[in-house]
Amino acid sequence: LYIESSVFDLGVSGSLELFQGSDRLGGAGTELPEAEFQELAKLAASEAVAELMKVKDAFGRFVVDPSNAAVLQDSGESLNLARGALAMLSHDRPARILEATQQYLSIELLDKKSQPSARSLDLIANAVSAVDYFLESLLEKAVAPEAGLALAERSLAELDYPVRRATRDSATGYVTAPSVAKAGNAKPVVT
Repeated sequence: LYIESSVFDLGVSGSLELFQGSDRLGGAGTELPEAEFQELAKLAASEAVAELMKVKDAFGRFVVDPSNAAVLQDSGESLNLARGALAMLSHDRPARILEATQQYLSIELLDKKSQPSARSLDLIANAVSAVDYFLESLLEKAVAPEAGLALAERSLAELDYPVRRATRDSATGYVTAPSVAKAGNAKPVVT
C-alpha cells in the first residue's frame, strides 16, 4: 500500500498494474524519471525483504516446534506481498519462486498439516533465502543472484512444487505463469 501511495504521490495514474511488463514503472504513456523509479524500486525491494524476514522468523519458530503450524499462518500473506513487489518490478522469476513456496506452505504445512522432514525444511529455506539474497543484491547492486534462484527452483522441484515457466500475453504484453499445483511426478521447469 505504501508503494501504491508513493506512485500516486508521484502523479502516476492507475494502479500497480503499471509496474507489469515495463522496465520503468510507466507503461501506458507514463514514465517516471530514473531517480524516482530507482527510489520506488528500492522501496519495493526493501518492503519485500521485510516480508521475507517475517517468513524466515516464522519458519524458525516452526522448526523449533513443528507441531505448532499456527506460527506459519501469516507467512502466506507475507510471501504474497513480497511476490507482488517483485512482480511490480518485472522480476518474474523470483516472484514465481515465491508463488510455489506459498503453495507448498499452504497445501503441505497448513492444509494437510504434514510434518516435514529436515530435508523438506532445508529445501523451503533454500527457496526463501535465495529470493531474499536476490532482493538484497538489488539493493546493494551485487551481481549474479541467478545461481541462488536456480537453487530455489531445484529445491521447490524436489518438493514437487516446481516453478512454472512464464509466458508473455501477446494482447497485453504482461508476463503470466500458470498457477502452481502439486504434480506428483513434476520435473523442474525453468526459464
